[in-house]
Amino acid sequence: MVWEPFPAACTTQNRLSILKSCRLVDVFSPNHLGMTTLFEDSPSESFQPDRLETYALTFNKVTGSSGNGIVIVRAGEHGSLTTQHAANNVLLPSYYDSSVTKVVDSTGGGNTYLGGFIEG
Repeated sequence: MVWEPFPAACTTQNRLSILKSCRLVDVFSPNHLGMTTLFEDSPSESFQPDRLETYALTFNKVTGSSGNGIVIVRAGEHGSLTTQHAANNVLLPSYYDSSVTKVVDSTGGGNTYLGGFIEG
């Protein structure tokens, strides 16, 4: 089972209940803003991969029935972070044609990525 939490539900007040619910899923996949707002009431505007990794590992410990689940943080134009156990963290950049100088709209990219991950 894969869970993409509703972004508006990703608040510090809901973190504990979301952590408990992660035991029931195999893959937990918030976007980077949702993951950040689970830990910070006033998140920074800048992309902070080190913080995301720390936050993802907190969820990784409880995701899946035995803590053996996967956390995928979809980060739009910044790519994605995938964690499974502390030793298997993969931060992938976004993929687009090298002739493109700026990502204009990444809408749907994370959902497409997650669908491909599930299929693979």
